[in-house]
Amino acid sequence: MQSMSSSSPTTELPAWLASLRRTVVPAVRADETISAGDAEVGLTEVARLRGELAVLQARLVTTLAASAGRDTAAALTRGLGLSRREARDALKVAGLVAGLEGAAEALSAGRVREAHLSALAAAAEEDRAELLTLAHGQSVEEFSRTVMAHRIAKEPGWRARQRASRSVRFFLSDDGCIGMRALLPPVEGARLKARLVELMDAKYRADHPERAKTLGAHNVDPVEQRMADALMALVDGEGVGAASGGGGRAAVIVVVDPDACTAEVLGQGPITFDEAADLAADTARADVYAAVRDTNGAILKFGRSRRLASRLQRLAMAVRDRGCTSPGCEVPAPYCEAHHEPPFEDGTGRTDLEFMTMRCPPHHHHRHETGETTSWFFTDSGPPGSGPGGTVRDLDREAA
Repeated sequence: MQSMSSSSPTTELPAWLASLRRTVVPAVRADETISAGDAEVGLTEVARLRGELAVLQARLVTTLAASAGRDTAAALTRGLGLSRREARDALKVAGLVAGLEGAAEALSAGRVREAHLSALAAAAEEDRAELLTLAHGQSVEEFSRTVMAHRIAKEPGWRARQRASRSVRFFLSDDGCIGMRALLPPVEGARLKARLVELMDAKYRADHPERAKTLGAHNVDPVEQRMADALMALVDGEGVGAASGGGGRAAVIVVVDPDACTAEVLGQGPITFDEAADLAADTARADVYAAVRDTNGAILKFGRSRRLASRLQRLAMAVRDRGCTSPGCEVPAPYCEAHHEPPFEDGTGRTDLEFMTMRCPPHHHHRHETGETTSWFFTDSGPPGSGPGGTVRDLDREAA
């Protein structure tokens, strides 16, 4: 087979491909100023053009597959420098573009991306057309969860399959470190993650007491390294006696919708309804809470008779808010705090569900320490406040 390298001269290319190469070139000079309005329109057009190129690639992959047979993935790996996984994804997309009505049109119009179709390939063939209509307006991560939830509802034995897939593997890395790759069912994985985050936070506060309550304070070590330290702290038995339930950060929340018979581990992904029912009945597992989506009642309103939110109120807020309510913040509910608005200490705040929201600790402290209600979030250069390079972005001012 001839190489698929792009280094061949234009004169050797078919006419249609030569025309494509001449037209798909940088249309804007590097020194040319682009307005914000033009940038927004341009990104939309680039997304549409990327979709059309993806459809073309899918057609070319289909043609290649017809001649290469079982060696198609290897041919893509050699010719385009793709990884095996990227090659497999390209084959999945090509198959859907060729065999699923509406897939090519949605891709070329920019309504879905290749990653959406790759996630869709996991669904049963008879369900793909219905799920494709749900992809528009969802991020790839959201759509992957939609497909998984659909599969859980229709495919029997999902819980047993996840249980059978659990594994922990160790390997020797190039620098001599011992690597670990683990696969855990969603509830078990969420419990381990929550516990490690709790230990990571506790270790930071113990190592840096002078910065533990400083707005924007953060460790100089990357999160991955701090998580490794927390794992070893767990192995060494550090913090084992600390309470992981009762509103602590190590809580895992399972959201149950009894009407739709669906359930999910909040912030992680869907699980089977039967598993959620078992968790709700397992009172011995203190770090896992099952919350019914339509939770309500007078017990969620305490007025000014108490300041701290109850466990049930926190669960109801987690179901309602999903996480930090500050725009642009993606901290999930298990790591957030209950915030009164207006603040309780002002004399007007009430410990009622409709007067409380979930906020991550930095956004919560920012509101109480500064009194500001404007919305800000962490930039790529670091958290706001005292952290190196941290800046504060005012979303309300930017929107105006």
